[in-house]
Amino acid sequence: MRRLKLRLDGRQISEIEYHREIESYLDRIHGPDHLANAVIAAIVEENLFKFDGQRYKLLHWVIMPNHVHLLLKAMAGITLASIMHSMKSYTPNQANKVLQTSGRFWSVEYFDRYVRNADHYAKTVRYIHNNPVKAGLCEAPSDWIFGCERRHE
Repeated sequence: MRRLKLRLDGRQISEIEYHREIESYLDRIHGPDHLANAVIAAIVEENLFKFDGQRYKLLHWVIMPNHVHLLLKAMAGITLASIMHSMKSYTPNQANKVLQTSGRFWSVEYFDRYVRNADHYAKTVRYIHNNPVKAGLCEAPSDWIFGCERRHE
């Protein structure tokens, strides 16, 4: 297994530490927060629902002000890369109309994880549902309007 050698502030860090730093950065709502706009968040959510059952099974999600967490299962023959490409192609066009702007909306990259077992699945679900609480945006996961927790009650 190849280990990445990542650097942060001049020090070498592990891949896990790198991901934690990114999560912390996102939770502090740094960078563009266009998804805090309810119209844009609704565009993203509607796009997620559009292909649910066709290209993937949408299991859990939360739309944060500056990023999205998804837990999905791709349908046979459909790649995660094609799912993400589709989402990152349609939603920017619609969001940029609302914002009356143009240009890149999403980061080029995305972080993916393969869920290996039931324990990992349960931890991932808790992480997704609790992300708005952890970021200080609400008191309970069910309070967050653009997430699946309200639908799973």
